[in-house]
Amino acid sequence: MGRLFLSKQQIDFLVEKIGLVEASKVLNRLFKIYRIYLNSNDMRELYDHDYLEGIRATAVHEFVSARYKIHIYNRYSYEYLLTKAGRGSVLDIGCGDGHFVLALASQGFKCSAIDSSEELIGEARMNARRDKLEVDFFCEDCCNLDLESRFDYVALNDVVEHLSDKELYELFGRIGELLKPGGEIIIHTPNGLALCNETDWSVLQFIYKLCLRLLKKFKHSERTIRQMYYDQVHINIKSYRQLGKFLSQIGFRHWVIYDAYKNSVLRSVLSSNMLIVARAR
Repeated sequence: MGRLFLSKQQIDFLVEKIGLVEASKVLNRLFKIYRIYLNSNDMRELYDHDYLEGIRATAVHEFVSARYKIHIYNRYSYEYLLTKAGRGSVLDIGCGDGHFVLALASQGFKCSAIDSSEELIGEARMNARRDKLEVDFFCEDCCNLDLESRFDYVALNDVVEHLSDKELYELFGRIGELLKPGGEIIIHTPNGLALCNETDWSVLQFIYKLCLRLLKKFKHSERTIRQMYYDQVHINIKSYRQLGKFLSQIGFRHWVIYDAYKNSVLRSVLSSNMLIVARAR
């Protein structure tokens, strides 16, 4: 089967022909049309060394125990879990280099984690041994979980947007089996209503965009060629409404915490990411 994504050279050619802003618009429209037919394996080639280096370079919100990086994208999951007085057990799916669970383990949580990257899992295991932290790391596909333990919390930090609906149904079915009674799923993911994503729409979004246009302040988000290339891994960005509907169908209660503008009526449009907490009915 041929490649199902655009190469950097193809994106570069498009940018050269029509400019960065127009290329962003065209590629967004194109990707919205065909990504519903994709699954995570179709994008596997994109998860290369440069992609992993980009993850490592993500801005750090804070260092825990002076060494574990809590990135700006997983700070909300981390801060939410720290509110749990009893601590408990955590499974981190898509753990990357393991800093998130190592930070939690250093704060008294019992942690396990999985990731499909052998390179990142090797790095995480090395850090756990160095710091004498008992964290179980597994290198396997998140859609084929083969674990026997049960957990109080399952964390999905920026994972669901990489999976098709079919893969999500399989994953959440397995997560339901791994959760203890009263356990919670903690999901951090891009917000489909944000203007930088726009995979869903609302009246608030329409009014906000209209006001920006009337004030002549509306400008489409510009992305670099690298961003446009690696953003193709995001095959399933959902809004809270869309993800909430999915969670309801599989029997989970849920609520949302937007990353920014918490006191604004427009927070569902202004915040580019969101934290969703789900619990079985």
